[in-house]
Amino acid sequence: MIYGRKYKIVEYGDQQTKNINSIAKEKAFLLIKPDAYLHMGKIINDITALGLFIVKAHMLRLNDSDV
Repeated sequence: MIYGRKYKIVEYGDQQTKNINSIAKEKAFLLIKPDAYLHMGKIINDITALGLFIVKAHMLRLNDSDV
């Protein structure tokens, strides 16, 4: 989807682009609990070492009124 229009890819410009875009993509949600906050860097390194990509990340603190 580009600007709301669906396009069908028929060929890639080079092999690297083909390898990156031909992998089946799935979405997952990850929540790092407060007690693991100090280990967040290692957790992110482990995720990327598995070949996964972090597309979007948010860091927030929930209050009792947010729950």
